[in-house]
Amino acid sequence: MKHPNREQWMDYLYGELPDGQRGALEAHLRDCGECQAQLSEWDHARQALDAWKLARPAPARKRASVPAWIIQAAAAAIVALAAFGAGRWASPAPNVEALRAQLEPALRQQLRREMASAAEAQKAETRAALAQLVRALDQQRQEDRQSTLRLLKDQENRQTENTLALRRDLETVAVLTDGGLRSAQDQIVRLASWQSPPRP
Repeated sequence: MKHPNREQWMDYLYGELPDGQRGALEAHLRDCGECQAQLSEWDHARQALDAWKLARPAPARKRASVPAWIIQAAAAAIVALAAFGAGRWASPAPNVEALRAQLEPALRQQLRREMASAAEAQKAETRAALAQLVRALDQQRQEDRQSTLRLLKDQENRQTENTLALRRDLETVAVLTDGGLRSAQDQIVRLASWQSPPRP
């Protein structure tokens, strides 16, 4: 029976196989006790690795509760109102509607610029946070894979050592058995060649 290789089982274990290949491995697994036992060991190692907890990152510095663009827009409005008030007191009878019509487009344009700038800054910050999260997850996954491969290599080394020890034991038994058979053969030859002394 041809067994799937270790890389295929790792992809199966981590759910990274297409459905067709996964089905073929599951069919093999139903009929192969050896692969079932090996996969069970690997899955146990994977679960042990998943149980590891990463240290929580330090909490992010708390941002100001009021966005900067609102503060800037409010400052611009205060400056505009101060200018309006100063103009009103300096001139006897200003045209309020004309002044409002003059200030409103500039204020709206400045407010739009501030909002666009704040939105861009927020997008950039979100992208940076997502990129950092993806890097952290990739690093953790790579470390998990490396740990799993180390465990598998250790298991393979232990199996190789056990196989070599068994082979040495079998060779020792074979040598002892061969020696015992030769000794028995010599005794049989001696018995066969032995003649009883003639009777008087």
